[in-house]
Amino acid sequence: MIRKNPPKLLSKLKPDLLEQFIKLQRQNIASYSIISLDPPIFYVARYLSEISNFTDSFKILFDFLKPRKAYFLFAHDSPFSIEAAKSVAKLEDEHRRIYENFEFIHLCNYETQIELFESLGLKTIFCNHNAMVDENIFKPLPFVKKEFDAVYDARLQPFKRHYLAAQVKSIGLIYYSVPTKDEADYFKEIKETFQHAVFFNHLENGIYHTLTAEKVNDCLNKCCVGLCLSDGDGAQYSSIQYLLAGLPVVETESFGGRDVFFDKEFTVRVLPNKEAVAKGVQEMIARNTSPADIRQKTLEKMQLHRQNFISLIQNIYEIEGIKRNFAAEWNKIFFNRLVRNQHHVDTIELLKRFD
Repeated sequence: MIRKNPPKLLSKLKPDLLEQFIKLQRQNIASYSIISLDPPIFYVARYLSEISNFTDSFKILFDFLKPRKAYFLFAHDSPFSIEAAKSVAKLEDEHRRIYENFEFIHLCNYETQIELFESLGLKTIFCNHNAMVDENIFKPLPFVKKEFDAVYDARLQPFKRHYLAAQVKSIGLIYYSVPTKDEADYFKEIKETFQHAVFFNHLENGIYHTLTAEKVNDCLNKCCVGLCLSDGDGAQYSSIQYLLAGLPVVETESFGGRDVFFDKEFTVRVLPNKEAVAKGVQEMIARNTSPADIRQKTLEKMQLHRQNFISLIQNIYEIEGIKRNFAAEWNKIFFNRLVRNQHHVDTIELLKRFD
């Protein structure tokens, strides 16, 4: 049985204790999903900020699988500079020397990432991680009343540039919080700037609570337009959640892959200033694009990336002589985002059945 983290308990820890807890857990827990136990195939969330910690976070599982052929499919959260990509390639070279039977494949969010990774000898496919968001959770709710002009779903960090939305007349904010001092200071700044905003994560008694995916969808459906205001932020799950919920999007120029699913009919790119963002919101409201049309066109683009993923797994099956149809397995394996915190010990117990 896969254990689950106690989010309410973690949210009560002081920042220094939380950091210690995370360090202790890092060697036993990682974000991934088991696509197949035989052959071992894993879909792994890779975080650019944790390149140096990646080996430690997977060492237990890597060492157990060392004698076997295993496949690791890496879904990245951030855009890549040449230097960052070289760090990934260097680490992968080290892994190949130690784990000779492993196959590493990078699922890229945008086309120039593919070009960069392949120039460094890394294996890639074009599969934006936003294609793994569950369209059965994020969807239009026709009977929910629109209450706010816009919504911004973004972490409480300065690079998200919340201040650009300060002139939007009515706005709701959604955010995942890790209780650090820096974040607390930034949240205080946002509260002062957005005195007119609704803070969806603080509605109950003014105490922060994490929203379920279903609750996030409820909040999105109360809003007319979704905002994407960072200038380099990876594919950004919130961008696809807006679209699946039928919201048009106002964004600033960025790199990292969030625009892969955008369409000029229901997205607009504006200059990174408060006036332009507010004007963009009013423009998208005035267009009055059908939520069903936004969702349908987004699903069509998502399906191309999912098919790339399914074809990749099917190809692995054929290489390994596995007579299974992965397309027929997809609905049993798929869940929202396709990654969750997994305990390596639990995974190893499952793998032992195939020793």
